Amino acid sequence: MNIELLTAGIAKVWDDSIVERLSAYIRIPNKSPLFDAQWERNGHMEAAITLMAEWCRAQLPPNSHREFRREP
Repeated sequence: MNIELLTAGIAKVWDDSIVERLSAYIRIPNKSPLFDAQWERNGHMEAAITLMAEWCRAQLPPNSHREFRREP
């Protein structure tokens, strides 16, 4: 295992993918339902979940499976 190559690969994914996604996540004014009585109507939680779920889907290894579940 080449640690330098591994470190460079991780840094590239972080810089090219994760930082942008985290920045977009922070821009969503998603608040706990305790602080946003209209959270479902406002749709911020849905936007945050969708944003992160799309990123996760893009990271899946070939032939893998992902599942997202929602609680009522």
